[in-house]
Amino acid sequence: MIIQVPLRAALAIGLVIVTSSLAMEARAQDASPWQRSGHAAVRLLAGSRSGSVLLGGVAMQLEQGWKTYWRNPGDSGVPPRFDFSKSDNVEAVTVLWPAPTKFDDGAGGHSLGYHNQIVLPLRIVAKNADKPVTLRASVNYAVCEKLCIPVEADPELAFTSVASTEDSALFAALDTVPKPAVVVLRALVGSVMEVEGGAGGRSGPASGPRAGRSTAARCCRADPDRGRGKDHVHQQ
Repeated sequence: MIIQVPLRAALAIGLVIVTSSLAMEARAQDASPWQRSGHAAVRLLAGSRSGSVLLGGVAMQLEQGWKTYWRNPGDSGVPPRFDFSKSDNVEAVTVLWPAPTKFDDGAGGHSLGYHNQIVLPLRIVAKNADKPVTLRASVNYAVCEKLCIPVEADPELAFTSVASTEDSALFAALDTVPKPAVVVLRALVGSVMEVEGGAGGRSGPASGPRAGRSTAARCCRADPDRGRGKDHVHQQ
C-alpha cells in the first residue's frame, strides 16, 4: 500500500529533521566528547565567543558513591590539577571553583569535594580575539570511594560558537561559585553584570566589550583576585 503525504507536510517533516540535525551538531561543537576512565568522565564545555575573554568549563561525571576533590581537599584527598599550556591562542586560564561539600573521610577527619556531577567554570583569555581558540587540557584528578584512584584525561575543544548551546549549563555552574562581591556596571548601551571573586588565582588582564551580552562579557571580565572572601562549604 502506498501512502501519499501532502507536499507541505513532507516539507515540514524535512525541516524538523534538518533543524534537529543542526541542533545536535551545534551541541557537539560546544562540548568535547566524554573521556571515560573507571568511575568518572571528563569533557570540556565552550561558552559563546565574544571578545578576548571567554567562558568555558570542565565537566565531570562521577559514579554513584564516588567523589573527587576541591582545590583544598581537607584532611585527606588529592586536588585536581590542570595544565592548559598546549592550547592555541590562549594567554591564560583561571579555574573557578564551585562551593564544595564536606565529607567524612573515614579516618576521623573531613575532606572537601564534589559528587555525582560538577562543572568547574573556566575564565579564558585569548591572545588575539580575532583568531581561533582551541583549549587543550591535561587533567589529573582522583576519584574515591573507600580507596582513591588517580585519573588522567586530555580533552580539547575549539571555541567557535557565537551562541553556544552550553551557556545555560555554564551560567548554572557560575551560580555555585562563591561571589564575595557583585558589581553592576551601567554602560551607555545597557547594563553588564560582572562577578568578582571565587577564583583560584589571577589569570591575567581582563578585556572585551564593556556591554556585550555573551557569557564572557557578562561573567568573566572581573579580576578574580579582587573582592575575595571566605569560601562557602556545604555540609553533608
